[in-house]
Amino acid sequence: MLNPYEVVEYGGIKVGYIGISTPYTPINSTPAFFAEDGKQVYYFGIEKTVSEFYDGIQQTIDDCRNDGADYVVALSHMGIEEECKPYRSSDLIANTTGIDVVLDGHSHTEMTCNVVENKTGEPVLLSQTGTKFSSIGKLMITASGNISVGLISEYEKKDAETEKFVGDVLRKYNGEMNKVIGHMDVSMPIADESGIRMVRSRELAIGDMVADAYRIISGADIGMCNGGGIRASINEGDITYADIINVNPYGNNLCVVKLTGAEIVDMLEYFYRFTRNVYSENGVAVGEYGSFQQVSGLKFVVDTSKEASVETDANDNLISVSEINRISDFNRVMIKRTHFLSLYSSYLLRCPHSQYTKYYSFGRLAYNYSKTK
Repeated sequence: MLNPYEVVEYGGIKVGYIGISTPYTPINSTPAFFAEDGKQVYYFGIEKTVSEFYDGIQQTIDDCRNDGADYVVALSHMGIEEECKPYRSSDLIANTTGIDVVLDGHSHTEMTCNVVENKTGEPVLLSQTGTKFSSIGKLMITASGNISVGLISEYEKKDAETEKFVGDVLRKYNGEMNKVIGHMDVSMPIADESGIRMVRSRELAIGDMVADAYRIISGADIGMCNGGGIRASINEGDITYADIINVNPYGNNLCVVKLTGAEIVDMLEYFYRFTRNVYSENGVAVGEYGSFQQVSGLKFVVDTSKEASVETDANDNLISVSEINRISDFNRVMIKRTHFLSLYSSYLLRCPHSQYTKYYSFGRLAYNYSKTK
């Protein structure tokens, strides 16, 4: 068990560090890792109300201050995207007092320094370093009490031994990664021209291609890929092995699940419950959901004017789908048939919140393609 905070002294100045992770952590990760004997036993605050969650953090901040901290730094993994609400790092600041700096993660945002007002209107510094060591964060507190944050992406004094090690590793793999394996006459982006991400809220060509690949290579009737698992665009021109790896950069397995048509339509109602009639507002992506499905071998319409008839518990685990409201124009004949559905993902099958798991738990995994083919 970790301590709720640590106070470290630097030259007579005491700095308190508080660790905070989003309550969505089990959902965004692999929930099975937070369970024992099939029951979730490790929580991050999702079982509490929003006010109770922030009240608990406020108590920790107060305890840290009472323990002598001159400054309080929150080391958080909460993110700033709309789908992170109401547990974004900006929400953390707006619902508390006593934090001086929030060094955040989760949304992979490169943010040098934003200033966000806390609950009483006082300024709090917010920073994120991006992803994959694209930059290193820097927090400075001067003897006079001035606080600043910044990002370092380049620096002159590099460790020669580390540079050699990294160079040797890159040379070992670059030959294979840079091998040209195909060519495309068009680009397949995951975002629009303004950089607003679309792959988690709209059908895209790259999503169709990925889902097509799952369906064709596995021999299934239908292919699905969660938009949150498509992490990079493919640009027009020669395609390398690295380009393909960047699209699906995880070590998941291609699986095939046996489902009835009625169960698949229930899944669609669940997966598209957050989809809106627009994908952006004021330059920000809206209606996103990591489990938004890119599909192959199936046609249907999502009516965003209707509420989804999906019931979930406090942890976003699926309870039931009472009727089909949002999904229409699908082939009614398919309802009574049994279908094989392919997905790249032992991850999805291990998620209690995932509609896939409901059927996987019934022992209906047809086969794990990567292990049997």
